[in-house]
Amino acid sequence: MRRRGFILLLVWAAAAWPLLARAEYGTLTGTVRDGQSQQGVSGAVVQLKLAGAGKLTTATDANGHFTFTNVPAGSGFSMKVVKTNYQEWKGTCPDIASGKNVKKDITLQPVGGGGGGAAASAGGSGAVKGRVTSGGQALAGVSIGVGKETTTSGADGSFTLTVPAGDYTLTAKKDGYKKFEAKVSVSAGSAATRNIELVPKK
Repeated sequence: MRRRGFILLLVWAAAAWPLLARAEYGTLTGTVRDGQSQQGVSGAVVQLKLAGAGKLTTATDANGHFTFTNVPAGSGFSMKVVKTNYQEWKGTCPDIASGKNVKKDITLQPVGGGGGGAAASAGGSGAVKGRVTSGGQALAGVSIGVGKETTTSGADGSFTLTVPAGDYTLTAKKDGYKKFEAKVSVSAGSAATRNIELVPKK
């Protein structure tokens, strides 16, 4: 009798495991627009700060769109958007529901009331983005530096930084891993992709 009960328990566990193991995540999408022209702003760095769970960072595409996937479901998250020649934007993020796509559009105001649109979005800065891995697995919490700008890789290992156009040394550091350095060239109005593989210290 005990053996039969144990077998039934194993069958139930096998059936329930996919539901128990399923993580609660949602998606956040939106568009960053110029406050004067209402055109999309490319290369804006969008940061999503999670409640006690670090932060995620991405950059807008050529049309000003951004997407965060695998955002832990929850509320009370905050957001920040920065872009050269625009005032920094800070605000709250809508509640993230499991399995749902939440939309948040953001308007940036040009510094000094200058023009916007394509001209402003190409204002002498570009982005560096990529993903940090180790042994083929995403690595979160890695300190990334490009010039004077720094950020931390997100839960999926991704990172994005906006810097003035130019040539830089990209650095990546995390306790227990060898420091990574590589040259990267940044062009105005575009994003340079540089993925990073960190090697554990022996």
